[in-house]
Amino acid sequence: MLEKKNILIVGGGLAGCFIAAETALRGHQVTIIDQYSPKSASRVAAGLFNVVTGREASKTWMADEMLAAIHAFLAQPAFSGLGVHFHFMPIFRPFPDGGNYNDWMAKLQEPGYETLAKHVGAPQSPQVVANPIGGLRIMTCGWTEVEPLCNAIKATLAAHFGMQYYDLPFHYDQLDPVTGVVDSLPLQGSFDEVIFAEGMGILKNPWFPFVQIKPLKGQIMDILMPPILNEEEILLKKTFLIPKGNHFYTAGSTYEVHFDDDETTPEGIEILENSVREQVALPFERIATRASIRPTTPNRRPILGRHPDFPKLAVINGMGTKGVLHAPLMAKMLRDWLDGDLAALPKDVNLERFLKKKS
Repeated sequence: MLEKKNILIVGGGLAGCFIAAETALRGHQVTIIDQYSPKSASRVAAGLFNVVTGREASKTWMADEMLAAIHAFLAQPAFSGLGVHFHFMPIFRPFPDGGNYNDWMAKLQEPGYETLAKHVGAPQSPQVVANPIGGLRIMTCGWTEVEPLCNAIKATLAAHFGMQYYDLPFHYDQLDPVTGVVDSLPLQGSFDEVIFAEGMGILKNPWFPFVQIKPLKGQIMDILMPPILNEEEILLKKTFLIPKGNHFYTAGSTYEVHFDDDETTPEGIEILENSVREQVALPFERIATRASIRPTTPNRRPILGRHPDFPKLAVINGMGTKGVLHAPLMAKMLRDWLDGDLAALPKDVNLERFLKKKS
């Protein structure tokens, strides 16, 4: 029988909420501490999830497993009602040229792609979208209301699993990493595990300085457009255009490796506006803009594992630009491993990859 543990999770974004859910489902006692910040990546994210990405439009790493993890989470009776925050809809990606068309005609014949994407030969909305040779309709994707989803997970955990939640900063100097004892009200007590799901906050964590995080700034924009485009699918050309209902769309994102802060900039908004104009020949009204900094990694894989010297400390981080896809599967994987139900973490997500480089 699995020993029930008392577990503290530092961070309440996507990674923190999903590891909290997986932990509670196994019967452990969960506490989350996370000081609210309107600029955190999970509260600013557009919520796009897409399993065919990149300039070459390739199948995303572990795409099938990540999609299965989302559906498995929503199949849990306690969380089934949270499906309202997931909007499954296809993405239409116009072919930029004949070479891309030919590549995809060959790729669609490969195993694993037949259920992910379909060829669309006829131009879609040709009066406003330039796609003379059609494009690719990616089927297994959509967008998520990220902040409402996180809030709903925490509310469910509090109501049905006895989770304690504190909207407070976490003070590293009040945790003994050896014993797991926190000497700080209201958290005062002993924890069997302390799991850090801090996103960019890990850069200040004194126990994980060896973890390599590459900050990536993203700016997005909410706009209103005339009722001409198909609001049942996402348009993806240079950037995404997500229909949010009633002719409102979210456009983005910028991918900035050099930046001064987490605020929107005139240059970033200009890039987004020009991208929208390149995608659709429609007037639009800019409603709102926002920006955040996302934690990515050198190999674009999440980070899971225990501290090498303090086994009570664990980490789940590096969700990057694919947080909606990564978080459910990574949380399940980490929880399985911590509870002894998974023999080893995959090498490309195991935090030991940074220790090897250090040595």
